[in-house]
Amino acid sequence: MYVLEQQEIEKITDRITLARVENNSLSIDLVDHICCMVEERVELGMKLNQAEDEVFREMGEVQLKAIEIETKKLTQNKFIMKKRTKIIGFIALVLVLLGFTMKMFHLQGAGITWGVGILFMAFGFFLMLFIDRFSYEKSNYYRITQVIGYLGAASLIVGLGFVLLRWPIAVFLVEGGGILLLIYFILNNTKISHATDPQ
Repeated sequence: MYVLEQQEIEKITDRITLARVENNSLSIDLVDHICCMVEERVELGMKLNQAEDEVFREMGEVQLKAIEIETKKLTQNKFIMKKRTKIIGFIALVLVLLGFTMKMFHLQGAGITWGVGILFMAFGFFLMLFIDRFSYEKSNYYRITQVIGYLGAASLIVGLGFVLLRWPIAVFLVEGGGILLLIYFILNNTKISHATDPQ
């Protein structure tokens, strides 16, 4: 397979710099991607300069800049999502600990505080984590397993939380959550074993 020399790689790097791509990490990824595209064309019989010009013509400076802008938006959105997840997780933890402490001292409102904290944790914190992971997954199989895993975890957390309140439905939630998590574990490991099987 044809491999570009260092001089050609530096030339491509300079052309990306001229396109005003400021993100260093993205710039490195673009250089690697464009080098691969050029090498593929040269491998098929195209001249080096012609292959390079064709790739940059396809990519275009405008498109390179657009990729950088889109990357910035995605990075910013991910940062906001993580910050929001941490805040919700902190609120859930405070409510759970406060509810548990109030329950120990038999204070009024302990059950409501504990229950709200559990719901915040299951349908706030863990839901945000699930959405974050789900949005970056492309495989439908993995997305389905993530949904099953989240439903199992949420059911188990809510069930265990309601056990303290002695709600009859708590037992069914715990059992259902446990079954869903078992299914998630089996599906997840089955997928891994298929992925690692030699062809």
